[in-house]
Amino acid sequence: MDLRQLHYFVTIAETGSFSRAAKALYMTQPPLSSAIAQLESELGARLFERSSRGVRLTLVGEEMLLRADHVLAQTREMRRQATVLSQGYNGTLAAGSTPMLSDAFMPPILRQICGTDRIDVTLHEGTPDGIIRKVMDGDVDVGLIGTMASSTSLDALYHGRVRVEQIGTTVLDVALPVGAISPARPVSLHELRDQEFAVPVRAAHDHMRARLLHAFQGAGLEPPRLREVSSLRAALPLVSAGVVCAVLPRSFRLGFHPSAAELHPLVDGPEPLTISVVSLADSDRRASQIARFTLAARTALEAVSDDADEAPPG
Repeated sequence: MDLRQLHYFVTIAETGSFSRAAKALYMTQPPLSSAIAQLESELGARLFERSSRGVRLTLVGEEMLLRADHVLAQTREMRRQATVLSQGYNGTLAAGSTPMLSDAFMPPILRQICGTDRIDVTLHEGTPDGIIRKVMDGDVDVGLIGTMASSTSLDALYHGRVRVEQIGTTVLDVALPVGAISPARPVSLHELRDQEFAVPVRAAHDHMRARLLHAFQGAGLEPPRLREVSSLRAALPLVSAGVVCAVLPRSFRLGFHPSAAELHPLVDGPEPLTISVVSLADSDRRASQIARFTLAARTALEAVSDDADEAPPG
């Protein structure tokens, strides 16, 4: 079994035909058929069911396709990393971030580690839980997440498999339609008691819902109406339309156009969001690059938070 056979196999699966695959590979069909026959012989199983209408994967073929895609992706990444290192970079890093933090924090982080530190970075986005799982699976080396959970609770939740380093906090404001509060000023939960609040889909790590309910209780109010959204970034069109309001990090104002919504300080809102860097525990894999990422993240958090604090409401 070799990479050439796997490439042929994936191409046939994608095109659904030996003849179309042969054209895509700039080869004739007989050697292609011979290579697949040899691969099937080595695996001891048929990968395709042939018919007059083309080919389709067998159950074994479907499973092997997933593995072949992974092997070929890893091979491409090895080649990319070799090229990067030969160009004088100080290593590579797969970094992940939540959409809520990516727009505000990742640009200054990347300017630092890609420019000054000469580290080649690939980016991934996902929920905090999704980023942590990518770290545990080895798909992401380091992640930047914002949660309302403590590092202790995250350690317990993931059985100590990840290292959670809290680097700071960011104040939470409320996003409202443009002009909803005029003039722009801080607001209280009492003024928002009849509003529906957007909250991220339930996840074990995310305490946003609980903190919001706790804030309403502390203000002597009935619990608000809640609407689940896939992410707080996805809530912005609903906020702009006046359907819901949402509690967002103050730094988030740097990540969307001011016509989309306005952020107002909450005088009695939930506690600040904790920003953390997560990496795999008990591993020295890309330790120096992760350390540089963490330092850049701390610097970016300080700078971005200062910029957001100085910006006028909305």
